[in-house]
Amino acid sequence: MATRGRTLSKQQEVELLHERFSNATAGFVVDFRGLTVEQISVLRSRLREKDAELRVVKNTMARIASKGTSFAAVARFFQGPTAVAIPRNGPVGPASVLIDYAKENAKLGIKAGLLGSTVLDSDGIKALASLPSQAVLRATMLRTLAAVPSSFLRLLKAVPENFAQVLRARQEALEPSAE
Repeated sequence: MATRGRTLSKQQEVELLHERFSNATAGFVVDFRGLTVEQISVLRSRLREKDAELRVVKNTMARIASKGTSFAAVARFFQGPTAVAIPRNGPVGPASVLIDYAKENAKLGIKAGLLGSTVLDSDGIKALASLPSQAVLRATMLRTLAAVPSSFLRLLKAVPENFAQVLRARQEALEPSAE
């Protein structure tokens, strides 16, 4: 196997995979049977845009590397032509890339996903892909947090205004009866 122009020994490849699996909080196991090198390159670049890595793995090495990691839960899916997509930040973007690419190219098979220690089937991965991205969730939360103080300030401002209106109404009510 090669990594950035270097050829790794089998032991080095297992160690590298074990490190990636250990540090990952999520991952996806895909079957790339029937995809051309160009199609895999397109998928890799789309995943890279979402800060994820796609590695074609040898099944035996992947099974060995997964021992002692959360990826041990998906070791049974390391069969046939297998690649592993490992997100560096949040799984939503890479999941949507895989789902979209599988719609474009039916030859890409999504075997399983992993979120923490939970194994996801294709429906679970579709549900994950449909979630808003982390950036959208943050923006929504900030908008909500900003709305609370402004609503509170409007409420505080309304109390004296309403009190002043009550006093004016009372004053107007008393003036005609004073005549």
